[in-house]
Amino acid sequence: MKNEILQEVWRNRDEFARENNYDLDAMVAALQDMEKHSLTRIVDRRKQMPTKPIDSKGKNGSVNDTCGVSDNDVNQDTRHLAS
Repeated sequence: MKNEILQEVWRNRDEFARENNYDLDAMVAALQDMEKHSLTRIVDRRKQMPTKPIDSKGKNGSVNDTCGVSDNDVNQDTRHLAS
């Protein structure tokens, strides 16, 4: 079974390597140069993530809200650990 997508990826990889004379340093430099002059914009979504998880109703809540346990229940259950 032939995978056309993989074959295309391999053809592109081989062409890129051939264009850079199979020199790894040249390939890295070419990739870094492409990265510097890229026309696409990279967005880091980690900065946009909420600090608290979002519950099923779309509201921010505590970590325990997602499993149906309230913060009060956790605090009561773990009081004995503090002593």
